[in-house]
Amino acid sequence: LRACLLILTVTRGRLVPHDLQLQAGIAAANGKECFVIARRGWGKTMCIAIPIMLSPDRVSITISPLKRLQMMQVGDLTSITASFTYSILSRYQTSSKKSAS
Repeated sequence: LRACLLILTVTRGRLVPHDLQLQAGIAAANGKECFVIARRGWGKTMCIAIPIMLSPDRVSITISPLKRLQMMQVGDLTSITASFTYSILSRYQTSSKKSAS
């Protein structure tokens, strides 16, 4: 119930989590391993947001292969502290510089 109320508050009543989102989010919040495979638009970000909202003193790290997806997820979480970072290096670039000789 607390997770539902938090989500309703954070999204200003726009989103209501469905049962599977709640099950996955609450399992993760309780320290259980959780693996979700779902189609695009299903609401996987909600599964990430629930444990963050239930335990705001913890740090949550989510790894995503797509920069645009990262930006969208952070945009969805505007009412809580969320940020993202990404690398702009290609597989042929490195972060170290060679000294000129």
